[in-house]
Amino acid sequence: MKVSTLIQAAGLRPVYIGESIERHVTVIDGVTRLWFALAIKQGHGRHISFRLLTEASPPFPRAD
Repeated sequence: MKVSTLIQAAGLRPVYIGESIERHVTVIDGVTRLWFALAIKQGHGRHISFRLLTEASPPFPRAD
């Protein structure tokens, strides 16, 4: 089973970062460290996430 299939099964949209994972390890590690800093060290909890914004992204839901 592909990782992208698992990500989609969780209701998320996988993002392709390229064939050579070795080239992207430092970026992925940095995002992981940022998540842990926000979730654990700053107390936001483990249910926080990041959203990739593109021109095709749907608008954020209004907080009315």
